Amino acid sequence: MHKLKRIWGSLNIPSQLVTAKTVKSALTGNSGFKNPNPSLSDFGVGIDDAEVAYENSLNGGRLERAILRAKMKVLTNMMNAITAYVTLTADGDEALINSAGFGVVSSNPRTPRTLSVSQGPHSGMITVTCVAVANASYRIQIATEPPTNENVWRDLIETTKSRVSCNSITPETRCWIRTKTVSSKGVTDWTEPISILVL
Repeated sequence: MHKLKRIWGSLNIPSQLVTAKTVKSALTGNSGFKNPNPSLSDFGVGIDDAEVAYENSLNGGRLERAILRAKMKVLTNMMNAITAYVTLTADGDEALINSAGFGVVSSNPRTPRTLSVSQGPHSGMITVTCVAVANASYRIQIATEPPTNENVWRDLIETTKSRVSCNSITPETRCWIRTKTVSSKGVTDWTEPISILVL
């Protein structure tokens, strides 16, 4: 049985908007998914509202960023509901999952996703989520310019929590995040960097 690929939490906002549009387009007129929940019309409104809010936030202030966070929260909830609907309806059918615009998880993935980065609860904050490892600590680094060399990285936080919110990041900054895990089994390599526009 195939599982639906879940990548939403690791995407930046522009990529989330593209993903949502792709899924909506794939579900439109798809005979395998006759009654999407939420409806595709409501889903479309959620996408449009989030896209307008994102565009307004690019040259806006605190109010525009707050509106964007609210609209993205609504869209994320819709996407989660659509994901649950497709998962239940497809029941592991690879072709059906692919037809909904999602893709499937390989049964033997070579490189499992070990890190996700999303907007934090307040402006200038991000939430970093790592795969939980027993009795481990997590070293998180940030770069505020494209990580073309090691010199751009600096330590953001070291924590024993696999999910942590990090603050003191300048709003409207594009940054890159990576982590490594330290446990009784040793020290992992750095994860592949994930880019996010901090609101």
